[in-house]
Amino acid sequence: MQLAALMQDQERRLATLQSAGPKIDRAKQQYLINVFENPPHWSRVISELQGRIPQNVSLTMIKSREDAKQEQFRLRVEGEATSMRSIVEFLQRLKACPIFRDVTLTEAKHHETNKAIFTYVIEAQVLVLGA
Repeated sequence: MQLAALMQDQERRLATLQSAGPKIDRAKQQYLINVFENPPHWSRVISELQGRIPQNVSLTMIKSREDAKQEQFRLRVEGEATSMRSIVEFLQRLKACPIFRDVTLTEAKHHETNKAIFTYVIEAQVLVLGA
């Protein structure tokens, strides 16, 4: 009984909101649909990064830079790992990814305060943007 009453209340509130809520013109509505159907290109970059991170590697910062003259996008990933082997594994996984080019490990060293942790910086060109 309570579930049925809650569902009826939910339907009533939804109907009230739809009739009294702000109206969105067709162009804005289509734009929102397109955003959710075709997420921004950076969403794919983040998804690719997430799928390639080894278990004992973490990201602490992601930065991007656009070179409008050359129509290139650069990505800088900083993070920590429990071993150099894990960093190299992450680097190899990124190199195998079709949306990254010129993947380079620009820095890798022991953490300043915890010598059991390594910090790293990886830079790459991103190919998916502007496609």
